[in-house]
Amino acid sequence: MEQISVADAAQRKGCSGQAVRDAIKKGLLDSVMIGGTYIIMTTRKFEDWSPNPNYQKGGRARWSTSKAKKGRKSA
Repeated sequence: MEQISVADAAQRKGCSGQAVRDAIKKGLLDSVMIGGTYIIMTTRKFEDWSPNPNYQKGGRARWSTSKAKKGRKSA
């Protein structure tokens, strides 16, 4: 069993860190909190878990439109 950070878990699963933290809170992933930081255990739960692709797609769409709006100058 390996122990990884939220960022590493998100990268391995191709999702956001928030999706990993949400899965932890729902009990879908095994983790421990050390100093305010979650450490994920790469158990069978982690291997079987996959983020909802619809949520990930929606989040990326919202992120790209909010970045575009920040770059615009108002007249």
